Amino acid sequence: MTNFEDNTKTLKTLIKKTKKSGKQAWEAGEILNHIFALKEYKEKYKTFNSYTSKEFDIKEETAQQYITIYKKIPIDMITDKMLVSHLYTIAEMQDILKVQILGILRLEEDESKVTYDGDIVLIFKQVLEQAKSSLSDKEAKELFKFIKKLDLQENERRKRAKNSPLERAERLETILLHKNYKSLTELYHYSPISEQGLVGLFCTNFHLIKQETFIFNDIESSFEAIIYIRTEYPDAQILIKKEVRDIDIYSDHDNYQKINIEFELNSFNYWRHKHHESESSEKCDMIICWEIDKIPTETVSPPILCIKELLETGKIELH
Repeated sequence: MTNFEDNTKTLKTLIKKTKKSGKQAWEAGEILNHIFALKEYKEKYKTFNSYTSKEFDIKEETAQQYITIYKKIPIDMITDKMLVSHLYTIAEMQDILKVQILGILRLEEDESKVTYDGDIVLIFKQVLEQAKSSLSDKEAKELFKFIKKLDLQENERRKRAKNSPLERAERLETILLHKNYKSLTELYHYSPISEQGLVGLFCTNFHLIKQETFIFNDIESSFEAIIYIRTEYPDAQILIKKEVRDIDIYSDHDNYQKINIEFELNSFNYWRHKHHESESSEKCDMIICWEIDKIPTETVSPPILCIKELLETGKIELH
């Protein structure tokens, strides 16, 4: 048996375990890297993809992920509970952030019996990368706990929603609505329980909402018209009017601006859905949500309009 055949045999055993073990993925990546770098696969196959597909039933893309994990993350930093999805998510990060995340995940495993999933690690990575300033280990640890708490709440919400969609909805009559929005209870009995419901609520009350002013990019502004609403990101485009009193500063044309809107039932879903990483040429200028969960660190992200807060206070305050 040649060295190539021996390595292939070892890989068949390892790759069966990689879905449940980040360490096994690292070990598989080490061998795959050797075979790929020396082109040993050409002993039987024309391409590396043919080799991985035929021998292990995985695409070359997956094999390259294992190789990336091997190259980017030291084996002694990988715990028994870390999975491929966790490791590949953070493999390409800056070393200082990578070490910080791996250290916090290790502490979390030691202190908590609750297993974190790939979504939590991904969101944690995104927020750290978008933070306006670096976080201390203590601050990063608190951030991770905050993210995990919200993730657990969201998972519980989804489970309840499957059984009884209205179970988690607040009756609007129990919310202290501002006088400008008291009539809302004639149209709606419950708070929105989906993003679509939020969009409907916003559009129904747009004639009232457009009467409120807010500070956008340091300029007093107001909503003027809904240009469109669609299913893909970003969800909508709205025309806003700059409330400029000095006519010498802006022309009438300059007083208006089109901004892109993303609706989220909860503001934190903006991170969960990875919208800030979107490759779309149309960036999001504002998040409109029903409830707001402010991340305990300043991040580079769009301003947030909380509709529930607006209905209670009668004012638009961007967060």
